[in-house]
Amino acid sequence: MSFVGFKKVSSADELKELLNIYSQQSQQQSYYFLRWLDRVSGIITNLPEDFSNSEGQFFNAELELRWKPEGKGYSILLLRANNHHQDSELGFKEIGGEWEVSEEQNAYFYGVDEKKLPTRFPKGFIYKNQQQENIKPKDIPLAQRNFFNKHTATVHFVALTLKN
Repeated sequence: MSFVGFKKVSSADELKELLNIYSQQSQQQSYYFLRWLDRVSGIITNLPEDFSNSEGQFFNAELELRWKPEGKGYSILLLRANNHHQDSELGFKEIGGEWEVSEEQNAYFYGVDEKKLPTRFPKGFIYKNQQQENIKPKDIPLAQRNFFNKHTATVHFVALTLKN
């Protein structure tokens, strides 16, 4: 059974601590994507020191965390393909409904595959590793999965993930 939950934190430090917990738990590579009013980070492997006032996503093969500023703190959404007891221990409240997750679907980078595809990322997008070196888009096993209501089959969230 999948898990869709939310939580509010009061500061960027609290958000960073939560991101570190989930990053350390994962045995696979994790990525970040941050958005400010005037720019985006691209897909990166390290959280920048100053990410305040950003909206963002943290994702790996297991889950996606999304956050956005709300007042002085942040509102966080957790999308996980498999329910995990620790999520509620960390203060996430389940969003009601019976959630199911679709099979992984490919997410394509612009120019990597020239076919007309529904999900693509723009030209000039940045891909960087922990050493801040450029990564080839084909080296990131990016995919997406849909979270939908079991009873209505309505898709509510599309989460970034990594191919297993």
